[in-house]
Amino acid sequence: PKLLHAFGGKMAAHRTKAYTSDLLEMCHVTFKLLDLNAKRGQQLPPPAAGRLSRLDRMRLAASTFDATAYFGRLATPGVVDLYLSVFRSYASNTEAENHRAVSFLTRVCRHPVPPDAYLPGDVSSPLAGRPATLEPLLYTVRALSACDALLNDRSVATSRPHAPLRALAAAVVRHFAAEAGRNPVLFAEAAFRQVVPRRFCRMVAATYVGEDLVLMDEQATVGGGGWDDAADGDADGADDEE
Repeated sequence: PKLLHAFGGKMAAHRTKAYTSDLLEMCHVTFKLLDLNAKRGQQLPPPAAGRLSRLDRMRLAASTFDATAYFGRLATPGVVDLYLSVFRSYASNTEAENHRAVSFLTRVCRHPVPPDAYLPGDVSSPLAGRPATLEPLLYTVRALSACDALLNDRSVATSRPHAPLRALAAAVVRHFAAEAGRNPVLFAEAAFRQVVPRRFCRMVAATYVGEDLVLMDEQATVGGGGWDDAADGDADGADDEE
């Protein structure tokens, strides 16, 4: 993560295409190994009682490594911009370079964002919204313009090597259009870089209903009655006073 964060941030003006390609290849291979270790770890028998050998300890550590949390720390707006710069150069990239960009950005779209820490785990309030992912990090002018350029490029319209890129671009544009239809504020948000990306992704999933309102509604529901009941009670009290 340190290499990618530094390269996507302070060193952004000095990066070369060759070095970027090598860095993305290293990251891609790392996550392939982590995914493979996670699958193998599910098949490993429980460790026997007693002292473990060095190889067994290494296998156990690899199988219990939390690759999801690791990716969550890695996927920042700066790193996403780094991959978008590769995505925008699809015409001059090799097929392997395009594959690495698509693989990472697809993982970003599918990566779950945990709910806010102070919310209870079993929230039943309808204001809580649906589970959030990191996909809103691609709801930016930079990402959407790259998708627009790719989808309107007739030279790759029927190219099989570019089909995964077109599928990803179409999905991002389609999902953004659906979200912006429910919440037009996203058109303005697309012009800015998000300072707190996880919170932004949760707010998009909840249609900008904050965690404080969700918690208040949850407490009112558990206490016996929601906002409608409270409003009816206030109205009845006002009628009695009259």
